[in-house]
Amino acid sequence: MKKPIKILLFLLITALPVLQISAQVKVSPLRIQKLYADSLFNAGNYYQAITEYKRLIFFDKACELKTYSLEQIAVAYKKGGFYKNAADYFSEALINTEDIVEKGKIEISLVRTFLCERKIDKALNELDEYETFSGDSLIADYWRGWTYMLNNQTRLASYYFKRSKAGNEIAERLDSIAQKEYSVFNVKLMSYILPGSGQIYTGHYLSGAMSFAWNALFGYMTIKAFHDRRIVEGLLIGDLLWYRFYRGNIQNAEKFANEKNIKLINQLIENLQNNYKGKMP
Repeated sequence: MKKPIKILLFLLITALPVLQISAQVKVSPLRIQKLYADSLFNAGNYYQAITEYKRLIFFDKACELKTYSLEQIAVAYKKGGFYKNAADYFSEALINTEDIVEKGKIEISLVRTFLCERKIDKALNELDEYETFSGDSLIADYWRGWTYMLNNQTRLASYYFKRSKAGNEIAERLDSIAQKEYSVFNVKLMSYILPGSGQIYTGHYLSGAMSFAWNALFGYMTIKAFHDRRIVEGLLIGDLLWYRFYRGNIQNAEKFANEKNIKLINQLIENLQNNYKGKMP
């Protein structure tokens, strides 16, 4: 007997028991639909996968795979950047399940979706609910750390990362940033006392010099008008010109300080996206 024929016979004999078992086992249409939807999802065809998961929910009269399908739809929307749709489906999946472990997993997925949208209040409320029913403060604090960091609250973020224990690496880097940050209160105070100084302190020298010059000019004109008993003119110059530039100098100083601080945080977040091995939103 030729060798190729022997190999063919061997393969047929080996596969025969598997074929017999497969013939006896009935694969339900729902399972086939799930496998098809999963294959599209795993291949990165998220929009097609969403359609197939929705079809699976429609035909799943017993709701055996409903929670799973809702989660997969939510994840697919999130991967496509449709965060509102993702949050809606995670919320529906949360309502649909009674399993505590599954509920906790979905709750955190919902929090991470809110963080992608920068919906800070919603994320914090969801974390409070998660901690209440799960009792897991460590996971809640870890994601609180991310929430406050994305909201540019460096010290609060560091505090919660340290409490979570899993975020010590990020906490150390946040502490380093906190030492470089501008104190918004101090910058505004400087601007109250000497117009333009807050802008100069944050590195905006031309803007600071211009603020100082305009405030000095219109302040002088206001005082001169009052000194010469030109009361109406003094009030107009003081209100329309001097006060406008004085208030603008404070607002600009605050804006520049916040921009510098946000830049430091954004640099850290960008670095974490490329190098951090832990969980991220």
